[in-house]
Amino acid sequence: MKRIKAIRDDILKEIPKDWLANKFKYVFLTKKGLSVSKSDIEPEGVPMISYGQVHSKTGTFFDATDLPRIPQKLADRKALLKKGDIVFADTSEDIEGSGNFSVMDNDDEIYAGYHSIVATPKVEVNHHFIGYLLESERFRSQIQSKVQGVKVYSITQKMLGDTYVWFPTMDEQEAIAQFLDKRVSSLDEARKILERQIELIDQQKKTIINDYVTGKRRVE
Repeated sequence: MKRIKAIRDDILKEIPKDWLANKFKYVFLTKKGLSVSKSDIEPEGVPMISYGQVHSKTGTFFDATDLPRIPQKLADRKALLKKGDIVFADTSEDIEGSGNFSVMDNDDEIYAGYHSIVATPKVEVNHHFIGYLLESERFRSQIQSKVQGVKVYSITQKMLGDTYVWFPTMDEQEAIAQFLDKRVSSLDEARKILERQIELIDQQKKTIINDYVTGKRRVE
C-alpha cells in the first residue's frame, strides 16, 4: 500500500491541492471497439476510427473527414461514439505511440473500430480539457511505464483504468480549454508555416545540386 501511495504521490506532485484526482476507471467507463477488420472496409457505409487513424491523426480531436467506412450492417450501436468519447489505440509499434488517442469532437455518426478502447466520462467534464490532459507527458508517462509487448506495445482496459487523472472545477476546465484551444491553434499554424519553409529549402537544395552537377549552372 505504501508503494502504491508513493507512485500516486509522484504522479500527482505539483497538481494543485484543490483539484480532484482519481483513477481513470472511476472517472471513465471503458469498452472495446467493433470486432471488424481491414477486409470489412468498403467505399460506402458508415465511418469508423480504428487504431491506424488514431496513430496517424493530426491533433487531439477528430471528425469524420477521410475515415474508412464499413457496411451499416456491421455497425453495432454499442460502438457508436458520442461527443466527448475518447478512442485509444490498444497497440503501438513504439513506446512513444503508447497512449495515443483521439477525442470525438462532434455529433456525427462515427463508430469505434478494431484495436481500439473507448472511454466515456462518468462525470461532467470539459472534453477539450480532458483531451489536453491525456496528451500531457505527466499522464502519458503512466501508460508508457506499463506497456508490454515484443513486436508491439499493448494497452489493456485494466492498464488504462489504473492510471490517474485530475481536474479542477468545470469553470476552470473551460477556461484552460479555451486558452489552450487558441494557443495550440496558433502554434499549429506556425508549425505549418515552418514546415512549408523547410519544404522550400529542401527543394532549393535539390535544385542547386542538380544544376551544378549537370552543368546547367557553372561556378564563376
